[in-house]
Amino acid sequence: MKNIQLSARALITKDGKMLFIKNSEHPVYYLVGGTIEEGENSAETLTRELYEELGLNLEVGTIAFINERFLKINGKPHHEIIFYYLLKNCDDINIADGSSTDLINEKLYWLPIDKLTDYPVAPKFLKDRTFDHIDHPEHIISKEY
Repeated sequence: MKNIQLSARALITKDGKMLFIKNSEHPVYYLVGGTIEEGENSAETLTRELYEELGLNLEVGTIAFINERFLKINGKPHHEIIFYYLLKNCDDINIADGSSTDLINEKLYWLPIDKLTDYPVAPKFLKDRTFDHIDHPEHIISKEY
C-alpha cells in the first residue's frame, strides 16, 4: 500500500434525516465531500466540495469523527483518513430528495437516521452512531476487507 487518501465529509442532518449521495453505478450511499487537495486543510476542502456538489456556501462546524478506513478497491488495498464534520445551520438547507449533484449519475437522498441500518451506507460505522450530542471527535479504525 503506497498511498493514503485524505478526505473530508459532511454530516448534514435535518428533521431526523441525513443527506447522502447515491451514484447509480455504485451500490452504496455516501456523504457529500471529497479529497483534500494540496495546500488545503480539511475544513477548506469541505467548504469547496459543498459548493461544487451542492452549490451551497455552508458553515463547517466541528469534527465529529476521524476515520482510518482500510478497504479494497478493484481488489487492491486502499487506505483513507477521513474527517467527518458536523455542519451548522442545516435547518436552512432546502435540497429536494432525489435532486442531482453536479456530477453525472449522482442524486441526493435524505435517509432517516434511525433507519440507516436498512440502507447500504458507507462508511458502515454511521449505522450505529448518534449525531445530536457530539462534544469531541471520535477516532474510528475500520477494516472493510
